[in-house]
Amino acid sequence: MLAAGSPRPRTTARSPRGTSIDSSDSVAGVVITHPGRVVYPKDDLTKIDLARYYQQVWPHMHPHLRDRAVSLVRCPGGIAGPHVFQRHLTSEIPGVEQRVLDVGERSDPDAARKPYPIVKAPEGLIGLAQMNVIELHSWGSRAGAPLKPDRLIFDLDPGHGAGWDALVESAGLVRALLERLGLACFVKTTGGRGLHVVVPVKPRATWDEAKAFTRGVAMGLAARHPDLLVAKSGEASRRGRGFCDYLRNERLATAVSPFSARAREGAGVSMPVAWSDLPRIAPLEFTITSAPKHLAKRRRDPWDSLEASAVVLTTRVMKQLDADD
Repeated sequence: MLAAGSPRPRTTARSPRGTSIDSSDSVAGVVITHPGRVVYPKDDLTKIDLARYYQQVWPHMHPHLRDRAVSLVRCPGGIAGPHVFQRHLTSEIPGVEQRVLDVGERSDPDAARKPYPIVKAPEGLIGLAQMNVIELHSWGSRAGAPLKPDRLIFDLDPGHGAGWDALVESAGLVRALLERLGLACFVKTTGGRGLHVVVPVKPRATWDEAKAFTRGVAMGLAARHPDLLVAKSGEASRRGRGFCDYLRNERLATAVSPFSARAREGAGVSMPVAWSDLPRIAPLEFTITSAPKHLAKRRRDPWDSLEASAVVLTTRVMKQLDADD
């Protein structure tokens, strides 16, 4: 399998309209139009580089997309142009199911009636890249039970002047508290400057209950460690500290999918990592160029036990959190 940006033998094929194309402009059977369009100017990476990256990571990414709706960030002019966030598609894409979901929304017809995209096959992921999608943000619930989350997210983002080491320490504090409550948790880079701590749970609690619980964790940690963490938004309050954002744990909220590329300089990707590796990596350790090489050398998936680790977020656990405070 070729790395992003590697040359391919040039042969000819036919596009769906019958015109002659170059097969080096086809990825997983999907014709990539304008393959040389620059997506990441400073990194000299193009649209077809991004498509090839998604082809390479599909086997790793698919388990985190399976039966999950996604929201999309499209950049038709590359990262230097407008960024368009969308929950719905305007056309059919092979390999992407579009399904109307019961999201419990009565006041917003778009949320309640329009279908949401679910990536089912590699050609769907490549088809999104062909549509200039760079980022995929997945729901914390399955499409079969959209109102019952099965993944909770703590989004740790450094404020101005906050170092990476302090953010790693903050992630460790989140982990320690959650494990004390009997919850397993996993960590990934965001492809930017932050970290996501991911907690698998069985889909029993409501989004309101999940949000209340994650708010309690974030607020409690911020109160105990005010030198490291804040749990309220606002740039001034975050200066020199990390922000523990719990607001991704609500209905229709999303978080960047594992292995998704990011629409920002550096061409970073969101990478699941082992807790033991966290102190040894940098925020932009993994890019669309370096990530496939890392995955090829990786001995085991640090998230291989994620789904098996899910437990019920019970009233007892939530009361135990209150007692901890």
